[in-house]
Amino acid sequence: MLDPFTEYIQKRVAVVVDEAVQFGPVTLRVASNEKAFPALQYFSREARTAGQGTSPQFELWCISLRESDLDPAYLREHVDCTYRGASFLQGYYVTDHFGPPLYLVTRGQRNYVFGEQLEHVVWPYFVKYFLMIQAIKEKRLNLKAAAIVINSAGTLVLGRGGAGKTVFLTQLCRRGARFISNTHSLIQNGRVTGVASAMRVRPGSWFSEIAGVAESHPAIRPGEVIIDPYRIFDVHRGDPIEVKNLCVVDFRGPGSHTIETLTDQEVYNYAEQFSLAINVYRLEEDLLDFYKGDYRQFTQSYGAMKDQLTELVRRCRRYYISCDLLEAAYQDEVFDLLSA
Repeated sequence: MLDPFTEYIQKRVAVVVDEAVQFGPVTLRVASNEKAFPALQYFSREARTAGQGTSPQFELWCISLRESDLDPAYLREHVDCTYRGASFLQGYYVTDHFGPPLYLVTRGQRNYVFGEQLEHVVWPYFVKYFLMIQAIKEKRLNLKAAAIVINSAGTLVLGRGGAGKTVFLTQLCRRGARFISNTHSLIQNGRVTGVASAMRVRPGSWFSEIAGVAESHPAIRPGEVIIDPYRIFDVHRGDPIEVKNLCVVDFRGPGSHTIETLTDQEVYNYAEQFSLAINVYRLEEDLLDFYKGDYRQFTQSYGAMKDQLTELVRRCRRYYISCDLLEAAYQDEVFDLLSA
């Protein structure tokens, strides 16, 4: 039997997009009353194919108020009494994403969000939240990190926004590395599994080399485009790869060439703030709400993340790399270093 809110929605909303997508350990049902829902462009073709015929752990219903006759006052009465429910109403979505007010209503595994420009919350918030929750359930470490494999050696690439991670990843893949993930890496027992997402890139001179084979779409932010890495790279699709290297990437301009080893404490401190998903995506409030405000469960969960990160850092080789990989000699040096 449907609860009154769900019954109200189903009577008044005509769903025209209904698709299951799979990214890492998560299968998500995306439903919308908006034709050609733009948020689906952020899922790679691989993710959209893998999700067909699977049972979702989560559902996300993105409902345009323009395309329905829903009463905003009624929706507001049912908005989640959570941090995210309140922030959406104020037009603050997550990190640096803002927009018109949205109404967030959760019913079990189904998450409703009502408003406009809903692509601004699908990847920036919901995908990252679902990944975090599923990773916790499966005792995986959820990192914002690119991942590649050279021979059998896996490498995680860490860096702040604009540090050159995408160029680093692209040039090494063109040199012979196999692609695992461009942003979301899940670690378990020292092995990495990637998430099949599209890449958000800022085109530059390096991009012209792949533009001919990379179908692109405009991204949320002006000046950026979305491309599907599964169409342009040699992708590793086998078992999880053992992580041998952690690289903090920090491009400092054309001709730069610095490679240094780092201590485990240096890498841990950096990764906790710039790679640990709960911190990078500011999901601490969401995790506390997931545990219904139980601070003991929250602290135990966060402590487990830090323990996993500590162990990962301890067992890997650790490098600071500030190299212009458009230079063939530097590219060869880094490739050889990470393949050992």
